[in-house]
Amino acid sequence: MSDLSGREQQLIEKIRQLSPGQVDQLESLIDQIRQQDSDLNWVEWATKISEPAFHSLWDNPEDAAYDDL
Repeated sequence: MSDLSGREQQLIEKIRQLSPGQVDQLESLIDQIRQQDSDLNWVEWATKISEPAFHSLWDNPEDAAYDDL
């Protein structure tokens, strides 16, 4: 009995049908997707920690007209 879902089994079967070169390309693509996700997490983190520093710049009466845009 397998712990893999039907979708995971389908993906594994598709991977098994690829040539070795295609498997290498797929692995590269997976690595790129994972890196993009990691990069996005860093951007979100940096944005969150910078919010207090920019709060006084963003929250002022002169720029209030832009708050509704």
